[in-house]
Amino acid sequence: MTSPRYLHFQITERCNLNCPGCYLPVRDGSQWTSCREIEERVFKPLAAEGVRYVTLTGGEPLLHPDCVAICETACCYFNNVQLVCNGTLLDIPTYKALRRAGIMEIKVSLDGLTPDVHDLLRGREGTFEKVIGNLKAIMDLPQKDRGEINLGCICTINLENVAILKDIATFVKELGMDSMLFQPFHPYGTLYPPGKKAVETHPHARENFLAVLDKQVNALKVFRNNYPGFLDNTLTMLDKFTSFYTDPDGPEQVCGADRYVFINSKFDVRGCLFSNPLESLKDQTITKFRKKDAWKKFDSFRLKCRRCLMGCQFVDKSKDYVEEGFTMLEAEKPALARELFDTALELEHSAEAAHGAGLARFRMGEIDSAGVLLEDALEHRPRNLFILGDFGAVLLQQGQWIRLADIARRIFTISPEHTLGYRFSGLIARHKGELDEAVRLLQRAMETDPTNDKWRLFEYGLVCLEAKLYTTAEKYIRMATEKDPEFPWYHYRLAMALQGLDRKNEAIDACKEAIRLDPNQEPFQKFLSELNDM
Repeated sequence: MTSPRYLHFQITERCNLNCPGCYLPVRDGSQWTSCREIEERVFKPLAAEGVRYVTLTGGEPLLHPDCVAICETACCYFNNVQLVCNGTLLDIPTYKALRRAGIMEIKVSLDGLTPDVHDLLRGREGTFEKVIGNLKAIMDLPQKDRGEINLGCICTINLENVAILKDIATFVKELGMDSMLFQPFHPYGTLYPPGKKAVETHPHARENFLAVLDKQVNALKVFRNNYPGFLDNTLTMLDKFTSFYTDPDGPEQVCGADRYVFINSKFDVRGCLFSNPLESLKDQTITKFRKKDAWKKFDSFRLKCRRCLMGCQFVDKSKDYVEEGFTMLEAEKPALARELFDTALELEHSAEAAHGAGLARFRMGEIDSAGVLLEDALEHRPRNLFILGDFGAVLLQQGQWIRLADIARRIFTISPEHTLGYRFSGLIARHKGELDEAVRLLQRAMETDPTNDKWRLFEYGLVCLEAKLYTTAEKYIRMATEKDPEFPWYHYRLAMALQGLDRKNEAIDACKEAIRLDPNQEPFQKFLSELNDM
């Protein structure tokens, strides 16, 4: 049995629009579910069971009065939290609040480039102008307010917009947004439990529609090659579009709903987006539920069903390798991680795979090739602080101080108090010989680092040593040494700080420990000789 990794949670079923293609059987919702109850019944247990990625949706999730608090709570439990909304309520204060909450991705529905198309498909006049106004206002924000959120659009393909799919993607790209996803209109509310026999063909499957769709899909493939990482649709998914409309059984594929958990605001679990509720999760875990007949019957149905094309079946082919690659990096197995990331890149180029492949090479000492891959990842995710930080580490190793200063500036633009901005700026000041400024900046790097990383402690202690602030140097180099007592250079620098404090015997002991850990380092031997001659 596959363990689910993704949670699709409906914060509410209420909505302020009336989209004719909505897959929800009920859109009025009930009373608001509290953030605390969602945390206890959904987020906490599912995180414990291995779920790592979350999509928060509705209805319209931003209608919930505690939506931001729910998002912030989700971000405490999961690696990546995405919010999907219709964009009408995504004003600047809301966007900034979601950014502070830790949301990594926001997807906004955009079904046309004019009010007559978009408003028709969203069921309410004035929607287009409101959504576009909100998106443009967000894109006009200064970088420090815009932040690192991946902001993209989702378009549902219909008769009214099939001829402008590539134009929609181009518009979203030129607006400065980060991603675009296309999904076909699914002409049914539910598929499970099975009801009446499926219609022979999709109601949109007319000759002129299919011809236009084929032309647009080819244009999107070219667009995808021109802008890698922007279009969320995989090539495999794009290739399935025509058969989705023409084959009454759907395209050849294997349903991926077993990787997901679909839960509504009442804590009812559904088999997939097009399934009625199966059971409640109020009094059971997802593992327990998936051992019961209700799930087993759905799972048997799922393995035969091909009638949906929402993307669940495509996301994991390369993402599995990426996720396992980062697991190998955490286990300090960079060679295995490199193989996994390279396999992911062969299957499907993504910024995440390029980032991981670059980071694995960096850990293996392949600095130049790491830089090439990380720069590629950064091109497609220019506001991702993790990629900026790892690319900055490569530039630091290469001694590219001017480019490193640009990375520090970009980090501060996105997050003015980010520890990496202070770290890189402090190390640049140290390189220039501006020790007072380096001490100030590296102290801030240490203070703003919630992980209390040994390197932050050591770098701050080292610059204090160079500035002859021996008491402070000893304190922080010793803290780094306690975190990693097997690193000889910590002991060597600690000996230098102790020597500056006229504590000769302690300095000798520290230097001897450095030599014990690495007897082949000439500086260690030379310094010990100097201490003995004092």
